[in-house]
Amino acid sequence: MSLCGDNLLVKGYDMRDKKICPINIYDLNLNLIKSYSIPLGQGPGDISDLAFLFIYQNLLYAIDLQNYRISIFDFNANMKLIKINRLKEPIFLPYLSEDSNYIAFSKMEWIPNQKYRYPIYYAKFPSLENPRKFNEVISSVHFDDKDRLILGEDPFVDYFIKNNYLYILDMGRYILSKTGLNSGKAEKIRVDFKPIKINVDASENERIIKLLMGRRANPNEYALPESLVPTSWMIPLGKGFAVIRRHNFEQDKDGDVEADYFDYDLNMIGKIKMPYFFRYNSFRFPGLSNYKAYAGNYLFTIEDNDENWKLKKWYVDESKIQTP
Repeated sequence: MSLCGDNLLVKGYDMRDKKICPINIYDLNLNLIKSYSIPLGQGPGDISDLAFLFIYQNLLYAIDLQNYRISIFDFNANMKLIKINRLKEPIFLPYLSEDSNYIAFSKMEWIPNQKYRYPIYYAKFPSLENPRKFNEVISSVHFDDKDRLILGEDPFVDYFIKNNYLYILDMGRYILSKTGLNSGKAEKIRVDFKPIKINVDASENERIIKLLMGRRANPNEYALPESLVPTSWMIPLGKGFAVIRRHNFEQDKDGDVEADYFDYDLNMIGKIKMPYFFRYNSFRFPGLSNYKAYAGNYLFTIEDNDENWKLKKWYVDESKIQTP
């Protein structure tokens, strides 16, 4: 999902036709304005694995993971294919700046004895030429003695671009950083937290793994860390941003969840209540970047748990901050 002026650009979901990728445009009251369909496949104008989509200079850019390309369409001409930009390798978790001048993303790297990791890059958009690499990584994968992937033990990361700064959250160590895209100057803060030990039986272990990695996940391929990862995802708002705190693993929850609220200078202001949706607990790519947008005190989210697709709108009151 991405915000395009006063409209939301959303990848749809159609269980009836698995040969197309629906693209829907909604107004901010969630009224459907127009729908398009892009064929699924490898041919010109097809999409195989849509990672992200956004509008730039009245053209629709669709990042395709499996086809290693960015397809550019004229959505005013019924999705006519204009151009294809080839990628040497797939990019993950793309995040376009508000002015569309920069894009942040991740790429896979193979590392001896670590299997692979996902460093963060940013580049000028739309060329993506000469991307700058950050030391922070989204995931350096670790395995236990049974060759099971350990969830959350790696420095899992979330990020966004705001006011020509790249903000990065290291979830496992709760470190926030802010880097100027023009200057390259960076600053960091570390937030104190008390580790919460994980102690569950076999059935609960299986439930949590399927919650984090999807209901089709094989529990024998994953292992839980010794302690709970202290944070979930970041949500950029208007005057500041929220970092969701983890207190346990929950699949369904009514009401709000507690989040730490920071201004864009990395000062912690206090606590804020955020609407709960199930992606807060997920460790799966693509995180939240493709599942949320914020505009005018409202958070828009996509719920796709267990193949139930819903677009929702939540009110977020930044004036009600619980200060220490």
